[in-house]
Amino acid sequence: MGLVTLPPSFFDAGFLFLSLVVQGVPFLLLGAAVSALVNQFVPMERLLSRFPKHPAAAAVCGATVGFLIPTCECAAVPLVRRLLLRGLPASAALGYLFGSPAINPVALVSTWIAYQGYAPWLVVGLRAVGGLVLAAGLAWALTARGNRFSIRGELTLPGGEGMEPLPSIPAEPVHARSGLARWFLGTWNDFWMVAVYYTAGCLLAAVLQVAWPAGWAPAGDGLGAVGYMMGLAVVMSICSSADAFVANSFVTFSLAAQMAFLWTGPVLDLKLAWMYRVLLTRRAIGALAVGVIVTVGVVSWLLLGFLV
Repeated sequence: MGLVTLPPSFFDAGFLFLSLVVQGVPFLLLGAAVSALVNQFVPMERLLSRFPKHPAAAAVCGATVGFLIPTCECAAVPLVRRLLLRGLPASAALGYLFGSPAINPVALVSTWIAYQGYAPWLVVGLRAVGGLVLAAGLAWALTARGNRFSIRGELTLPGGEGMEPLPSIPAEPVHARSGLARWFLGTWNDFWMVAVYYTAGCLLAAVLQVAWPAGWAPAGDGLGAVGYMMGLAVVMSICSSADAFVANSFVTFSLAAQMAFLWTGPVLDLKLAWMYRVLLTRRAIGALAVGVIVTVGVVSWLLLGFLV
């Protein structure tokens, strides 16, 4: 019986997959560790309760806190749920929810490292400014008409009566006595949850880049590439702590298309669309999806002539 000969593309995909995993996993672990630390020791309710009550100002303040307090997407949802149950203005809570995953220090540092070969400070600046504006704009738009349009009704009831179970790992581990043990378990819970999504996303990215027929792929510097990368961001469900390594691996695509990936993923992907159900109404989730697609698509399209 002859040996099975594997095509070179198989090894190319495997090498790319392992490269993405090796580069990204340390940042996943760091992000999970810092997120668990914040969840355990930072009085988020007290901090965000000092924000202004006006929806627009509160949305900007909530998104800005994301620069200082890192939380990945999976940990941000249960945190924001608790904030809403404690009566925090929805615009501030949603601003933090949409802003922190993309513009927190861990995500920005990983972006700077991933783009060492191409103007890292430019990419970090674009991600930070774009992520902040997108987060604040979405939070304001969803709350400008009042909480009834966007926030699930049971979140406004005392104690959250009728609240459905959160479809995710609990943000706070149980059965841990010491503070160190609670931090370790919180880190592990957040890490393995996002690691599953990240690994699957890396595998999909590697396979697409190697096996996707050349004639079917859109031009890397056109509007089709922007839409393609936005679609990948939604499908891959990659953690924002390490998604810059995946975006940068699409070397044949323009920086504008890669930025579309980095702006879209932290706000809208498959896992988030599922988790948002315990916070937002169906029409709010639909409005959020349309807002992200239109805003990121238009901005990326405008940047096509400047970012190659």
